[in-house]
Amino acid sequence: MLVGMLWRHRESSAGADVPLFKTSAWAGGMPEYGEQIMLRREIKDRGPLLLKHSKRDTVYRYDPAATSLTAVSEQTWNAASSPIAECGKQFSPPPDVLRIDKASNSLMAGTRPISTAGRTVLKLTESPSKRWVAVLSAAGPLKSSLIPFSGGSAASGEHYHQVLSLPDAVPVGTAVQLPLERDSDLLVPCWSADEKEVIYHELLFSYLSVVETQVTQPPMP
Repeated sequence: MLVGMLWRHRESSAGADVPLFKTSAWAGGMPEYGEQIMLRREIKDRGPLLLKHSKRDTVYRYDPAATSLTAVSEQTWNAASSPIAECGKQFSPPPDVLRIDKASNSLMAGTRPISTAGRTVLKLTESPSKRWVAVLSAAGPLKSSLIPFSGGSAASGEHYHQVLSLPDAVPVGTAVQLPLERDSDLLVPCWSADEKEVIYHELLFSYLSVVETQVTQPPMP
């Protein structure tokens, strides 16, 4: 038990730039080794995004036009033929390109400091094409996680999503404030295969948010 640590419970996601979607069909207990979310487009190159948990039957469908998340059957996932992004196989860029400085929890490109929306940088997730990186940062200081062996760190204050280009670490678009239920929650970022969205799911799969990216897509061959 962690004693003397105060974490703020957030009654709502007021102030966030994107909605918080509950994913009750996925929640329940600590995640097991290998559990992940997978993403694919319902119709290749356009339309809703499908989200599938590797060990749950319920599939969620995110409609960017309506900004809505609804539960659908696994048959909807199986009927799609678009590329699949596996969140468990997305990692940070090489540290010689971009890294989190362990002493200051700030972002560094080589010896060059990179400004971020939050002072504490929590995660870096490289896109499938390796042309972009999603940066998760928080306004408050780093704190010990309430979930042991989670492989992640928690921080207080507002949380932000940003996209930087690689390898030059130039910002793309503006920072997006993410919704949280508690300051102690750990968010896991994941790019869609076509890089049009980055989702942030809570570590225990109880809720998520979806951010539309503003990255340019490479020309079709």
